[in-house]
Amino acid sequence: MDFSILTEASPDLRSRLKDVNDISDYLAKELEGRSYGSVNSCFITLHCISPKIVPGASDFKTGLVIDKKFTKSSGLLGFTVKLNFSEVTSGQSLKDLIVKALTEASSDLKKLQIKDFDVDGFIKDIQELLSKPGVKFSDYGDNMPAIPAIPEPKEFPSYVLMDENDFWSIIHQSLESDKNQFKFLIDYLVNCDVMQIIGFECRLRTLIMESYHYNVLALHKIISELISDDDFLYFRCNLILLGKDVFRIAIENPEGFKAKLAFLPTAEPLLAVSDEAFFKKLGRDTHQESPSAFASQFLDYSIETYNMAGDSWKENELSECYPTLWHRYRPIN
Repeated sequence: MDFSILTEASPDLRSRLKDVNDISDYLAKELEGRSYGSVNSCFITLHCISPKIVPGASDFKTGLVIDKKFTKSSGLLGFTVKLNFSEVTSGQSLKDLIVKALTEASSDLKKLQIKDFDVDGFIKDIQELLSKPGVKFSDYGDNMPAIPAIPEPKEFPSYVLMDENDFWSIIHQSLESDKNQFKFLIDYLVNCDVMQIIGFECRLRTLIMESYHYNVLALHKIISELISDDDFLYFRCNLILLGKDVFRIAIENPEGFKAKLAFLPTAEPLLAVSDEAFFKKLGRDTHQESPSAFASQFLDYSIETYNMAGDSWKENELSECYPTLWHRYRPIN
C-alpha cells in the first residue's frame, strides 16, 4: 500500500505537528507491500485550525471526518480528519492522537463500503506500528510540550493611568472641535506634561482591550462582513473616537447600537497620537522612553493573544443572537 499523512493546520501549530512527516514516512515504509483489499493507496489529511483564527468557531472533536473519497479505478482512498485543537496543544502524544483520530473515523470509512477493505484491521496495524518498542520520532512526536497559557494583560500602575473620565473628556472635546480629530488630540497632549501623555496612552490601551469583546466583534462582523485582525483593531479605535456613550453601547448593548459607521475614515492614527505628541514635545532625539514603549510592557494590543471577553458565537448564529443589529445593518439579508 502507498501511504501518506499530510496536515492542514494554522501557523501556531506548525511546531506541534512538524513530526507528522516523520511518522508518515515511517508508516509508509512499514505498510509498503501490505494488502488491504481494493485499497492500493491511502492519503490522510490531519486538519486542525486554531479557534482564534475564526472567532466563534467550534473546536471539533478528534476523529471527525470532514471529507472522504474512494476512487475505485485507482484504488485510492483519501480522507480528511479533524484533530481537536485543545488536545493538540495540551501536550498529548501525537502518535496517540493520530491513532485516536483514525479509530474515531473508522465508522465513517466503513460507510464507503469499500470491497474487501478491513477498516478495523488497517487501523489496528497502524496502532501496533506506532506502539512498537523503540519507535521514536522527536519530543513532539512522543510527548508534545503544551502551548503556554494565553497571557493576561498586566495592570498599569495606578500612578500612571489617566483617569477614565479625563480621557473621555479629551475625546469629547476633540469631537466638538473644528480641527481634524487626530490633530486636536496631538495638540492637546503636547500641552500636557509627559506623565499625562503616557497616562493617555495607557488608558487608550485599557479601552482597546476592554472592547476586545464578542459583542463588539459581532457588531463589526455584521456591519463589515469580511474583516481582519487589523480591521477589528481599527474598528475599536473608531468606537473610542465616537465617544463614551457609543463605546459603552457597543460592548454592553450592541442591539441598541445606531451609529453610522459606513463613511468614517480609518482610526488607525489614534494609535500614534501619544507618541506624536511625546516627540513633538521632547524632540525625536530624546532618550526618554516613549508612551507606546512603556505601555506595551503591560498591554500589547498588536499581539491579540488575550482571551476575548463575552459569550462566543458561531457566524451562522449572528442573525439570531443579534436580530435587531442584523436587520439594521443588513436589511437586504
